[in-house]
Amino acid sequence: MKDGSQTQQETDTQIVNILHPKEVCRVGCWNVRTLYQTGKLAQVLKEMDRYDIQMLGICETRRTGNGTRKLATGHQILYLGRSDEQHSSDVGLILNRKLGKCMLGWNPYNDRLLSTRFHSKFAKLTVIVCYSPTEDKEEEKNSFYEELQRAVEETPVHDVLIIRGDLNAKIGTNNEGKESIMGKHGCDVINNNGSRLVDFCLENKLLEAPSSSTKTSINKHGLHQMVTHKIKLTMYRLIKGGELEVKNRFTILKDEQELSIEQFNTALVEAGKKTLGLKKKKKEELISSKTWEMVELRCKTKKKILTAKSARL
Repeated sequence: MKDGSQTQQETDTQIVNILHPKEVCRVGCWNVRTLYQTGKLAQVLKEMDRYDIQMLGICETRRTGNGTRKLATGHQILYLGRSDEQHSSDVGLILNRKLGKCMLGWNPYNDRLLSTRFHSKFAKLTVIVCYSPTEDKEEEKNSFYEELQRAVEETPVHDVLIIRGDLNAKIGTNNEGKESIMGKHGCDVINNNGSRLVDFCLENKLLEAPSSSTKTSINKHGLHQMVTHKIKLTMYRLIKGGELEVKNRFTILKDEQELSIEQFNTALVEAGKKTLGLKKKKKEELISSKTWEMVELRCKTKKKILTAKSARL
């Protein structure tokens, strides 16, 4: 982490894995409008427990200063606000007890952006929480995306990267030429913030998560709703030499004018046999487990007879 970040010792971290192939982590994001009201934080924690959310990015907390705080419920909150004592914008991150032990450190960039890094045995996880300016604030948007780009570039290359937040963006439903980063389930017609977000994702090869909108969605009453996703680490076994072997097999056949389906299948089968080998059949046991139990019982019975004390004749 860079200057201003909290270190592993400061956050009292214990080595616990956040990403695991056999476990699912539920993460969320919510524009809470404010935490600068009595009882509002308790309401947010109750919703986290209700939806079984382990990590919740929050926007518009309207707190001042920055720091971490352990709550009586076992949750840990990271908050980042303005330094001029104005209660506006601001972002934060709430972790449950387990994920609080996974945290390696966090970096507050500004009142709209923070980055947090978590430990995992297979791959470290970096989570960026952000809150984009609205459509009419052009200069602030330029500064925001510059800082967001810096946060992405400072993320270690091999980390799993998740960006959560209210980006005030509508990306639309037209994904022509953008199939690698988005589907066709966007919201309304694309706006300026949406165009910036799409360009940002294309530049950094990021995938926009499928949801009703790229921001915390707003219902018909104008209230911000929580957006949640499940994440799980998927492991793939890499077999070295397989691709090269298949290429070599087809190189032998390149002089053929037409490649028949039989030649194609034969090349794949031969490459598979050489690279993966043949599956070995498991030898059947000649003596069943029931027979072994009877043998064991016989041995015990014989031992009792040999050790028994008999009366003298």
